[in-house]
Amino acid sequence: MEEQNDYEKVEKRTLSWRILNDPDLREYFNSIFSLCDANKDGLVSIFELKTFLETQEHIDIPDNVLECLYNKFDTNKDRQLDFEEFLEMINDRTFKETFRNIANRVLRFIIVPQMNRKTLKLRRTVTVTGSYESEVKCNKNIVGMLIISIIQVILYYTNAALCPTYPIEAALVFTPFKRREIYRYVTYIFLHSDQMHLYGNVIIQIIIGIPLEMVHSWRVLVVYIVGAIGGCLTHSVLDRFTPHDNGLKTIAELKGGSGGVFAIFTAHIASVIMNWREMTHPAVHLLIFGVVIAIEVVYSLFKLSPDDTISYLTHAGGAVVGLLFGVNILRNLRVKKIEKIIWFGCLITLSALFAVFITLDAVMDDPEMEIKTYGDVEPIQCS
Repeated sequence: MEEQNDYEKVEKRTLSWRILNDPDLREYFNSIFSLCDANKDGLVSIFELKTFLETQEHIDIPDNVLECLYNKFDTNKDRQLDFEEFLEMINDRTFKETFRNIANRVLRFIIVPQMNRKTLKLRRTVTVTGSYESEVKCNKNIVGMLIISIIQVILYYTNAALCPTYPIEAALVFTPFKRREIYRYVTYIFLHSDQMHLYGNVIIQIIIGIPLEMVHSWRVLVVYIVGAIGGCLTHSVLDRFTPHDNGLKTIAELKGGSGGVFAIFTAHIASVIMNWREMTHPAVHLLIFGVVIAIEVVYSLFKLSPDDTISYLTHAGGAVVGLLFGVNILRNLRVKKIEKIIWFGCLITLSALFAVFITLDAVMDDPEMEIKTYGDVEPIQCS
């Protein structure tokens, strides 16, 4: 028993030495220490430790348990734990066995004995830290989607009140007739064809956008706008005319924020990809948004008809841009080598797609000339 205790002491000293001398490990464990050190004075009091443990374990920690912890690890008996004492505590085997939620959610490094060696190796476990969830904050940076939604509602009712001229719609709607008015690639998101269209988009973008803003703040609004541009480009190049059973084709105007909404959907997937280890349940996040996208694809295929006025290609364009651009702009809490490769791959792919679609959009024949080929034309609204 005495030899075992001596071995454990050597084990802990070796582990502490490795952590203190490895910049990455020190930074990681220092982030855990900061979670516990509520007043940021560089020391953890009994109250701070109690709050930290109860938050992670979701139970009330008895005072006598805290006293035992301090008696064991507070080596200088000042009733506070410094960083080194904190390291000794959280890497103690008894501590991990007692507080299993912390071991599973916060401490993702374990001691692994190596064959034929007396030294120890730190190996990252398959469990996650929950550090992504700890970044969730309610502040002034989560108002982007709310502001966009309010503007969309105001413009919808203002435009409806100005019937029959609809000057706001005429000024903002995207149409291939006026694709050289570049601002229309963005302003079409402020228009909607009816109230169901309006509130469907508004409700969804608030529900899925604000949670993303709580971690990534202003970046989500940028993803929304760039996704809308990507969706509009896709529509302009691939979906500018809608064929009908009678052989005629109509110019397809574009209105609605669906391109941006789908960009937010896939931005959630991008966030999971780049913060996989930092999320508590990344597979659940991926499954939820993957299923939603899959349902949309299947629904689009079954519902597609010659007279359909929904531009599914706008949805697809927004979704692709949201995924690729989301990887590039959303926060990556702990950058890893493979994530750098993914980041550059998405940047190159996104740049290439924009270059191709912008070029095609610029060189394609003007719709005014193409109309002569198709005869009578009536504008329709897609989103």
